[in-house]
Amino acid sequence: EAFALKFVAPHHHQLHRSLAVLEFRYMLQRVQKIYLPYVLWVVIYYLCFLRIGYVRGEPQEFFSYLLLGNLSSPFYYIVIVMQFYLLMPLWLWALKHIPAYLAFGVGLLTFFFMQQFSYILSLGGIDFPYSDRVFLTYLLFWVAGLYVGKHYDLVAASLSGVLGQAVCGVVVLVCAGLAYLQYSGHSLGLNLNDVKLVADLLSIALVHAVCLRLAHAPG
Repeated sequence: EAFALKFVAPHHHQLHRSLAVLEFRYMLQRVQKIYLPYVLWVVIYYLCFLRIGYVRGEPQEFFSYLLLGNLSSPFYYIVIVMQFYLLMPLWLWALKHIPAYLAFGVGLLTFFFMQQFSYILSLGGIDFPYSDRVFLTYLLFWVAGLYVGKHYDLVAASLSGVLGQAVCGVVVLVCAGLAYLQYSGHSLGLNLNDVKLVADLLSIALVHAVCLRLAHAPG
């Protein structure tokens, strides 16, 4: 046993070290391929806006735009997704140690908490209207992607059937109808964000289900 332990332990340590190196390389690649081009485009946009007087040309202002991604509407996505990428070791750990139902529960609670995050901060005199730039706002969707990927064969089989597609389609249509009624001035007593949450998740599932069906269609 002692001999076996001496043989296995170094390899076990080397495996963990190799995984850590791969994780670091992955995050470094995300920075190189996504964040650095983002910085370049922020600089280009900022110089263009400076020329027409849209921005003041102050370093503090520039770095604020860079960190918040609010210089142009597409930029905010980069700010959010980079937070997820830099936390990749956490997501890999979660997939190994946290069951899907618990991860979804945490994601759901976090979603509702982040809906009130700016208000909670305001109670302490902190003005922070950028909760939509914090990755926790979208944690539920990220968790859904992680665990669907982990159990992809099971999920794909469920969505390939007519019943799975019908359920997704009906729920999405109901959510869309409720959203239309609320936007058209009807008082439904519902929080549209909650309706949108369900519609967004099932819309993604429905589109994927249709793609699966088309991929397996004859001809």
